[in-house]
Amino acid sequence: MNHVFTSKAGILDLGAIVFVQSAQYVGQFNLPLLYSPDGVFWIKTKLVTAATIVFDHLAVRFIKTNPLLDFTLTVTYGEGYQAKPDEAWNKLFHRTSHWTGGDGLYMFNLKGGVEASDMQDHEVKTLMVFGDTLVSTLHPITKQRLEPLVMPNSSLAVLAGTKPVPEKIEFLINHDEKGHLLSFMDPTVDLAFQGPIAAHIVREGFDSGVKNPWVSSYHPKQPITVTFDLYKAYVVDRLTFTNYAYPEFPQQQLENRGLKEVTLMAGNDRNHLQKLLTITLPKAHPEKNLPFAVDLNTKVAYRYFQLIIPQQDQVGNYGGVTGNEGLFGLNHLRFYVGDDYLRFVHADANSELYKASKQAHYWLQDGVLIEDKLYFFPLVVAGDPTGPEGFQFKIEGIAMLEVPVENEHPRFEKITQYDTNFYTKDEEGREWYWGAGIFTNTEKTKAVHPDGYIYIYGYTFLFAEIDAGRKLRIARVKPESFANLNEWRYFDGSTWQTNPQRAKSLLDHVSCEMSVHYQDGHYVAVFTYDVQSPYLAYATAPTPWGPFSEPRIIYVAPDRGKRIYQYNAKAHPHLRNQREGMLVSYNQNTASMDENMSNGTIYGPRFLRLTWNKDGKAS
Repeated sequence: MNHVFTSKAGILDLGAIVFVQSAQYVGQFNLPLLYSPDGVFWIKTKLVTAATIVFDHLAVRFIKTNPLLDFTLTVTYGEGYQAKPDEAWNKLFHRTSHWTGGDGLYMFNLKGGVEASDMQDHEVKTLMVFGDTLVSTLHPITKQRLEPLVMPNSSLAVLAGTKPVPEKIEFLINHDEKGHLLSFMDPTVDLAFQGPIAAHIVREGFDSGVKNPWVSSYHPKQPITVTFDLYKAYVVDRLTFTNYAYPEFPQQQLENRGLKEVTLMAGNDRNHLQKLLTITLPKAHPEKNLPFAVDLNTKVAYRYFQLIIPQQDQVGNYGGVTGNEGLFGLNHLRFYVGDDYLRFVHADANSELYKASKQAHYWLQDGVLIEDKLYFFPLVVAGDPTGPEGFQFKIEGIAMLEVPVENEHPRFEKITQYDTNFYTKDEEGREWYWGAGIFTNTEKTKAVHPDGYIYIYGYTFLFAEIDAGRKLRIARVKPESFANLNEWRYFDGSTWQTNPQRAKSLLDHVSCEMSVHYQDGHYVAVFTYDVQSPYLAYATAPTPWGPFSEPRIIYVAPDRGKRIYQYNAKAHPHLRNQREGMLVSYNQNTASMDENMSNGTIYGPRFLRLTWNKDGKAS
């Protein structure tokens, strides 16, 4: 059935968010069209007024021309996902004491990570992990938060079965023997520390060896060793050293701290390494610090490499600033396998000048359960008092966490933590992130079309590209190689590359947290449009790597307040069913602590169900 609508003052209201397949247009031609889910936020399109306009199932409520002119549309509805609140799930998180709010919510089926539709209660045990948490008591009538208020960062909940039954969920907050509230995940990675530490030799992020190179302590008493773990034995073809220098201070002769005579050791037993060669590294140019390449000419695969540096001035270094300064330093070392270098390498030294905590905490990204281990890729976040209220933090990097799962119980007390190079900036200033969403497409998780890969989604952000928001990228790896990040491959539009910065942009306007899974005959990306907004969006594709449709905004969050905002929607595929649809959550918070204290119900997850609808209705 066709529906006829006429604009008023140049704006047409379809009455609700609906899917439009096409429309017959009556009015002035050759005008650009804009559409909106709520009459507040307008999206520019490539569509131009014509006798027939093909919308291709866009989710639309308001339409206008630019400039504003009256027109009439005869609309043919399309199909897509309809979003409705799930009040039972919302109620499950309305709590008045102890755990009283959390965000950064991710969910995992502890029963093998299976994500099939319509599972029975005995097949599902859901671990919920929250990046931040508020612990307090709410006034029983006013819902005001009562002091003391504590934020221990991460917390957990475990739900037995598939339904939001209050008696079957347990909220867990970590504590010590005295009851002091603690996070389940506190950073111990080098990313959480500052100083000229050895980890910077292999780092590519914002605290890399370029801006904060490694330097030893003054006058070490024994030969200096710097040991590198590649996490797997590789035939390394070439090393490139970038010697110590501070280009910001070219007149201070800091490059004289650079390494001079170096013995290179290698092996597959960290405690029994053999000598490969002795190298004399050239002193760095104070302004143009170029790498120095060393070909190894060996066909042997090694996991560990080590530099042994004499602690004598003018032998192990170039004398330092004074000629006998006793400091020894290096900016970068890269290990090339073929034409590309390994990006997942750990470095530690027996001598570092200093190391101090950044007082950082973790903010979650997605994770995955593989066999008996749960992996996460949280952001390492430190305080930044220069930011606005509610956003006084900065990102230091991305870590990888490995949590053993024993008898369907995650053992966070046995956590292993790794530094990664998953937060970087390219030459254009574009920021790269990996780990925003993970999709396991394997038979073990009962994927519909398994190909044996785990797909990891990331995104990039560049201020000059702000009109497109964050851009989605993708990597993949086999489950057995997942923990070795050197084995990940990145989709460049046609092939899978070793270089993450060759990954193609797949979809615009995605969120920092999102999801992709298979449903209703296609792969569905679910996200908050542009990270922090009231707009829930989705896009579909025939494969996990696209091509994705334009985002469809299908839901506008109703809650409003002085500084209330919504963010980071995602689907939880192991809790979907054919009758109710896929379960989706988004976070809600307020940037005003006064508002958070006066109304303890603001902060926390909100839940929707998405069902495929062929009669044109989106919300």
